[in-house]
Amino acid sequence: MGDDVLDMQKVFYDERIPLERKERWQEIASSMPYVPVRGDWKVRILPPTMGAIARFHVMRGEAHVSVYYDEYCRLGGRDDGYWEISPDIDGNNARFGRDDANELGAAIEMSLVAQEAAPVVDALMDKIKAMTPDQRGKVERFCAKVVAPPIAGDIFDDIFRAAVTKPAAGAA
Repeated sequence: MGDDVLDMQKVFYDERIPLERKERWQEIASSMPYVPVRGDWKVRILPPTMGAIARFHVMRGEAHVSVYYDEYCRLGGRDDGYWEISPDIDGNNARFGRDDANELGAAIEMSLVAQEAAPVVDALMDKIKAMTPDQRGKVERFCAKVVAPPIAGDIFDDIFRAAVTKPAAGAA
């Protein structure tokens, strides 16, 4: 065995194992909830870094969500252990209680869906921006009547509002 391997073993036995015991990693691991995973997700398990007890990344196509579990609230302002994902459906971070595994799984899925839909929504917004007010009104009325009211009305209100307040792609 080389000196590098022996040095790593010494670090493992002298530093890592005492840290794992001090932080109760085995106890925490055995009581963690199972997070529901969709069949089309790719999940990469990562080592615990930056104070998190657990970390993983979820991908589907080009969409990506980073997830970590912070038992000791080293990374955020909570009083109890929590999960955090980034980005959430709004492009921010979202936190979930330790045992909120179903909500965590649903939020990961919603983030992936939002990321996958973003290019379509951006293209739609560019098309809406190019419409006359009369054309926008016709499309909005059609969607409000035909596409699952009242949800469609709310969605299209948001898209139309954003489309008329933001400049078109490529515009100065």
